[in-house]
Amino acid sequence: DGVDCNSVRGWAWDKNYPNSVLTVELVEGTTVHGTAIANVYRADLVNAGAGSTGKYAFSVALPPSLKDGQTHQLSIRVKGTSHILSSSPRSVTCVALPQYAGKFETADCNSVKGWAWASNFPDSSFTVELMEGSTVYATGVAKVYRADLKAAGTGTGYYGFDIPLPSALKSGQARQLSVRIKGSTYVLPVTAPKSVTCAAIPQYYGSFEVADCNLIQGWAWASNYPDSAFTVEIMEGTTIHATVVANIYRQYLKDYNIGTGKYGFSIPLPASLKSGQPRQLSVRVKGSTYVLLNSPKTVTCAALPDYAGLLEGADCDLVRGWAWDKNYPNSALTVELVEGSTVYATATANTYRADLLSAGTGSTGNYGFSFALPVALKDGKSHNLSVRVKGTGYNLSGSPKAVSCAAVSLYGGIFDGVDCNSVRGWAWDKNYPNSVLTVELVEGTTVHGTAIANVYR
Repeated sequence: DGVDCNSVRGWAWDKNYPNSVLTVELVEGTTVHGTAIANVYRADLVNAGAGSTGKYAFSVALPPSLKDGQTHQLSIRVKGTSHILSSSPRSVTCVALPQYAGKFETADCNSVKGWAWASNFPDSSFTVELMEGSTVYATGVAKVYRADLKAAGTGTGYYGFDIPLPSALKSGQARQLSVRIKGSTYVLPVTAPKSVTCAAIPQYYGSFEVADCNLIQGWAWASNYPDSAFTVEIMEGTTIHATVVANIYRQYLKDYNIGTGKYGFSIPLPASLKSGQPRQLSVRVKGSTYVLLNSPKTVTCAALPDYAGLLEGADCDLVRGWAWDKNYPNSALTVELVEGSTVYATATANTYRADLLSAGTGSTGNYGFSFALPVALKDGKSHNLSVRVKGTGYNLSGSPKAVSCAAVSLYGGIFDGVDCNSVRGWAWDKNYPNSVLTVELVEGTTVHGTAIANVYR
């Protein structure tokens, strides 16, 4: 359909395969400059009877390599074939892309200076952007005459710029700056990173609104830095328990004409403050002495469990170890013997252990456990066993331990009969069917004889 310096457009289909999507190539002679999928819906194609779906159109950006100031004769070909679309070739002539050069020379608390030009557009002036990361703080036109550039053979010499440093960058913090030519990705080179640290005293204001066992919330801003977000500190006395950036949008702040409204903060109450004791909390803007209004607030929150313990041993007789909760030393924990997701046994860790008390583990020493290895694990196979505090994902140190225990004998048999000539019957071990058992003829505690149960029946 057409080609210009922005895009190449048209449509293509296969009459025998109207539901298929074709790939087309942008070609010049034998050179393929790009490809496109012809799958864009066009109502005019449906109306014209071109297939049943109308999804045969394509539009692709003109490749930069064709923007060189030269005339190009371009055709569209169905990929993998020699079929050239109707109306091919078409001519296009697009100006060359600018060949940028320049330098970011100085940055201080007054201005940012340097120069920029395009060697193939020496009579043009370009706008440059002052940036930090991806944020643009200011722009300026690079058109100031520089005799040094002229003397060096750099075009007309009218390529300098001098941009006042924006107040938003005067924050008392180090700011890493760069300069980019607007509308491009070209960043001016520097001989060394450009960092400025310019003092400005923020005019802080804010409020500590909520403190409970779930959240701490409030807002903080600086009226002379309305586009900046400040970090606040959650404090108890001089101890900082957490920090958070106050950058959440609050409609009520905006409604009261407090800047952009993006000054709120919300942070979970740190676990370190959940001790069962009253805690006096304040919020301060980081790097300052400014404490938010309505500080301090008091919270009293139950301590979170802090488990510890050890799986000391696991053999064919016993599983043993200890477990406790550092925050609740007078409580007894229930532990589970697990393999994978299977729980084989539970026990209460409440047995007195003098060694634990001597080691300073809690105030009671009543944290031990010991229980028999379940019969289900005595099957002649290797098992990797762990001990876990019930209702949690906490596995004791020393987990897992491997045990391999022979299956417990499972006897069966019948005493068929006895007379003055013989004693008869049969016996076997269901877990060891190839083994031969010896049986005893007993009366009370007296053994009168033995026999081997190995006769075929």
